[in-house]
This record gives sequence, structure tokens and C-alpha cells, in this order.
Amino acid sequence: MKQIEKLIEKFMNAETTLQEEQTLYTYFKKKDIPEELEEYREFFLTLGEVAPAIPKAKTVWLRKPLRWVAAASILLVLGGASLWGLQKDQKEEPVCYLKINGEVITDKEIVLKHMQEKMALLMLSEERPQLEFVGKTIEQ
Repeated sequence: MKQIEKLIEKFMNAETTLQEEQTLYTYFKKKDIPEELEEYREFFLTLGEVAPAIPKAKTVWLRKPLRWVAAASILLVLGGASLWGLQKDQKEEPVCYLKINGEVITDKEIVLKHMQEKMALLMLSEERPQLEFVGKTIEQ
């Protein structure tokens, strides 16, 4: 009874939760309540009929984030697999470089132009040096 009186006081000060209000509405539906609380019976019975019931907790809120996490995981796995597949399919392009006076030149056009000039000079010279290729050879 002391608990109900405290709840009534909280209710009158607008400090109750929905669950506490529901407790009051349920309490005053009983037939045998103390006489000193009888004056509140009609008030809480009327409010109990008008007030909405406490909505039950929903577990649906878990489903949507789980769907997003699952979708993101699938996309991440598929994206990683496709990137791995693309890297696997790509062939390494041969590195073409030239050293002139200690300076490394990697521009393909400059290297090819320089090689053509040197090959032309070699073809014109009377001495034909033995050429040795260093590095990987590419078979097509």
C-alpha cells in the first residue's frame, strides 16, 4: 500500500513512467482496495481506459542493422575477391630502363629512341660486338 501511495504522489507530480502509470491503472481495477484510496478509484479507472497500453518491446530493430552488416560484409568479400582476380589476371609489364652517366631513365620513349640510335651505329660500324641481354626475356 505504501508503494501505491508513493506512485499516486509521483503521478500527481507528473513524475511517473508509463509502466508505473500502468501499475496504478491495474491496481485500481481490483475490487478490494483500502478506503483511504477509494477516492482515487474512479479517476484511475477512467484514465486507465483512455490511456494507451504500454507497447511491447520489439526485437525488429535488431533485424535491420543485421541486414546492413550482412550486406556490407557480402559486398566487402565480393569486392576483395574481384580485386584479387583482377590483380591475378594482370601481367607484369616489363620494366624498361637505361643508365646514362649513372642516371637511370625509365621513360619508355626515351629508352627506345636511344636504343634505336645505338643499334643504327652498331649496324654501321665494321666491328660487330657480341651483345648480351641482361634481365628477363619475354616470349610471345
